Amino acid sequence: MNALRRQLLDTTNFKGATGLFPQGQLTPDDEGQIRFFAKVENGKVIIDFGTSVAWIGMSPQEACDLAGDLVKMARAAARAKGESVALTLR
Repeated sequence: MNALRRQLLDTTNFKGATGLFPQGQLTPDDEGQIRFFAKVENGKVIIDFGTSVAWIGMSPQEACDLAGDLVKMARAAARAKGESVALTLR
């Protein structure tokens, strides 16, 4: 019973809207923080937001961190297919 309770209360893999605004509300239509995850699956990079998303906003550092993570996953997905990828900054 305790294991089931811990599993039900575990938010580690939660994705979707949290209803929180940890950095304040950016615009009147800002719906708040969203938790998502990205993974490599079948040679593709998959980003799962857990809900419909019109737009996302983040700090410059968060954007760079996300970009770095996506590049790492893109390389892993390419390697799995025997391909290579190149990053082009514009």
